[in-house]
Amino acid sequence: MGRKGLLCMDGYQLRRPVRGKTRSSWKILACSSTISPSVLKLQYLSYLDLSENYFNGSRIPEFIGSLKNLTHLDLSHANFGGPIPSQLGNLSKLETLYLGDGVSDSLLDNNMNFHNKFPKLFSVGNLEWLSHLTSLKDLDLSFTNLSKASDWFQVVNQLPFLENLAMRECDLPSAISSSVSLVNSSTSLTDLYLSGNYLTASAIYPWLFNVNSNLEFLDLSRNHLKGPIPESFEIWFI
Repeated sequence: MGRKGLLCMDGYQLRRPVRGKTRSSWKILACSSTISPSVLKLQYLSYLDLSENYFNGSRIPEFIGSLKNLTHLDLSHANFGGPIPSQLGNLSKLETLYLGDGVSDSLLDNNMNFHNKFPKLFSVGNLEWLSHLTSLKDLDLSFTNLSKASDWFQVVNQLPFLENLAMRECDLPSAISSSVSLVNSSTSLTDLYLSGNYLTASAIYPWLFNVNSNLEFLDLSRNHLKGPIPESFEIWFI
């Protein structure tokens, strides 16, 4: 072990991250472009941070779904690519899941065409696996290609403790209004980021109507919203 708090294992280093975290919490500093299954040796791992690494577009390892004690998983800004493995749906204890990538809102605001040039590293056919993560409180899927995830409304509704949801620049498909009325929307959301998805008012407003009582922050910028703002949303600036 080269430095205090660091553990080298199969070509990469593990470091305890945030102060106050336990011995089951690690920040991985990759020394190569892959993650070895030997990370499974950390059987009591609850906090895993792989962010700010460079995995050269490789896929998220399916075996991460075997770390059943994880409550926090951060794979953001790590240059993973390809489809998100459905095995992540096995992490039933997860409270925080960060898969988001991309650029800042300020850069997008200053260059409205930039989002068309920025590649989306992840893709998802459907989000059914996400519905199994019923302990989630924080979820970031920003800059993931969700254009085929027509079930995203329904899946979010099945996450009873979800407080913070970020789906910025995800190419979200608009939901059919009749299908939205068949499900009960989550009422736990306090912060919701849906900017840059070309959503229409008829698609998003019926769903938001049932979640807005507890919302503290709502971002619907860079969408295709037309017509009057519903009275129930009058406290926000969109």
